[in-house]
Amino acid sequence: MNKLKNKNYNNVRILFLIGSYQIGGAELHLYKLIRELKNQIDFSIELILLSNEFGRYKELDIPIYKIRTGKHLISIKTFLSILNISRKFRGNVTIIHSFLNEANFIASVLKAVMPKTKLVISKRNQDNWTGIQKFYAWVSNNMAELITVNARSLIDWFHKEEKIPYCKIHYLPNAIEKDSIRNINKYSNNDKIVFINVASLTPKKAQKNLLEAFAITSKTYDNIELWLVGDGPLKQELEYLSSELKISKYVNWFGIRNDVKKLLSKSDVFILPSHKEGMSNALLEAASSGLFCIVNDTGSNKEIIKESQHGFVMENNNPDTIADDMQTTIKNKMYFRSEKAASRIKKTYSTANMFSMYIDLYNQLI
Repeated sequence: MNKLKNKNYNNVRILFLIGSYQIGGAELHLYKLIRELKNQIDFSIELILLSNEFGRYKELDIPIYKIRTGKHLISIKTFLSILNISRKFRGNVTIIHSFLNEANFIASVLKAVMPKTKLVISKRNQDNWTGIQKFYAWVSNNMAELITVNARSLIDWFHKEEKIPYCKIHYLPNAIEKDSIRNINKYSNNDKIVFINVASLTPKKAQKNLLEAFAITSKTYDNIELWLVGDGPLKQELEYLSSELKISKYVNWFGIRNDVKKLLSKSDVFILPSHKEGMSNALLEAASSGLFCIVNDTGSNKEIIKESQHGFVMENNNPDTIADDMQTTIKNKMYFRSEKAASRIKKTYSTANMFSMYIDLYNQLI
C-alpha cells in the first residue's frame, strides 16, 4: 500500500450507486469496498440508493442520497430526481461506480448530465435480460468506460452474450474478512453430519433440487441434517416440499441470520447447487472456514474450489447428481475441515488484494 501514500487523491470524488442495502453479495461487497477506501485513501466518497433501505451503509459515515423513482424506473419522477441530485454535484464527480442492472442504468443517465464524469459499472451474474431490463443493460454497457465482473468465466460470457469488448471488462473478485477463518475444528457436540446452504430462497438458488437430493440421500444415511440459512419468496413452497418428501425432521430453517460464521462453525459440508452465481460470498466464507464444499459449475464456483482443493464441482445440479456427491462425501468421510484450504482462500481472496485491484482500476480513469 506504500504506493498509495505517495499519491494525492484529495480532489478525487467517487459516487457509488446501488439499489439498497439488503442481505446480498453486491451490497455486502460495496460495503466492504467503501469501508476500505475510507480507511486508506483520501477519496471523497458519496453514495446514492434507489430506496430507503440504508442498512449498514449508515455505519460508513458518508453522505447518502436517494433517487426517487416513479412507478416505473423510466419516468418523469425518476429523471427529475436525477437532475436534482446532479445539481448537488455541479458536475464535480470524478467517477460514478454502480452495481447491478437498474442502478447501472440510472448511473448512465447521471453520466449523461455530467459528461466529464467517468462511469464504472459492475455486473455480477449471467442474467439473460429481456424487455426493458435488456435495454437498461445495453445503455449502461455503451455508456461505461469500464465494466467489472467478479468471476473470470463472466468475461467470455458478457463478451459473447452482450457484445461487450474485452478491453472494457475487468475481473475484480469478492473478498473475505480477516476474521473469516476460525473454528477449523467443528465447534459442536452434534453427532449428525450437517449440510448447510446459505442463500436466498429463490428459484435460481435451486433449493428444490437440494431438498429432493437430500431426500434421496436420507434413505441411505439417517445421521444427516440440512440447514437452510436465508429467506425468500419460495420459503412456503420449499417447506411444503420437505413435508411431502418426509424429510421435515431433518431440515432446519434459519431464515436471515447475522451469525452465519457461527452456523458454519457447527456444520460439516457447505452445499450450493445454484443455477446461476457470480462470485458467492457465502461460498467464500465457507471455504475460508475449511469446510468441504459441493457446488454447481456456474460463475466462479469452480475457481474457488480449484483454489481451495477441498470440494466437489458437480457436473450438473440435478437431484440425482447432487445426491451422488452428497453420498460420496459421507461414504469417504471427506467432510473434515482443511486448514490448508482455508489458508489458500484467505490469501487469494483477501480484502487487501481486492482493495489493491480497485485502486489500480480507478487509477486508469483519474
